[in-house]
Amino acid sequence: MASFEEWVKPGKRRYRRIKAGYQNHPQDPGNYTGGKIGVGIQAGTNMSIAAPTLSNWRGHPVTAAEMQTLTEQEALQIYRQNYWNKILGTQIKSQTIADFLADMKSSGGGVKNMQRALNDLGESLAIDGVVGPLTLGAINRQIDKSVARLNNAFRKRQIEYYNSKQSFAKSVWLKSLDKDYPAMSETAEKAGLPEEYNNKTWIILGIGLGLLLLILLGWMLLKK
Repeated sequence: MASFEEWVKPGKRRYRRIKAGYQNHPQDPGNYTGGKIGVGIQAGTNMSIAAPTLSNWRGHPVTAAEMQTLTEQEALQIYRQNYWNKILGTQIKSQTIADFLADMKSSGGGVKNMQRALNDLGESLAIDGVVGPLTLGAINRQIDKSVARLNNAFRKRQIEYYNSKQSFAKSVWLKSLDKDYPAMSETAEKAGLPEEYNNKTWIILGIGLGLLLLILLGWMLLKK
């Protein structure tokens, strides 16, 4: 089963978001307590906790000063309660899928896009944006069949979601998706490659090392 601690550990996408610090770009709707550009207080975003999120958490519209002094401890509490617990993360059988879903719930569209992806794979879920027993069961059922296939179906839906948005950050979202949640190979999965290494970088590296070993073996045989 997946764990919250794995989701936020050093090296992971969420850890980098936590360490990213404070920003207050005027064209980012998440920097306004009203969730839209120019609506409410322009408080900014800290550790990827947006102004509306912190405002809802604290029960009042926060100021830029409050956002800037957000502690990592409180940010982790928000991530655990608002995102990890909401996707029933500890009950998901794959860390990769749990990480991906928790990150996309934070970034936007996540649960509905997962439900759409699950339906693409043959499930019959309501697209309600809530991970309940039916959605959790469908996630784990598809994980049992193929983590790679579920990852790729969810990734496809998330790319479509990002491309539908008119946002200055669209290219950043897509690059981040390619970096942190690239396509996975069902062939490599069937061959026993662990899910954390089932991505283009590791597969190319593995193929390269394999070819190098064959070349060395051939050279040694020729020397004889």
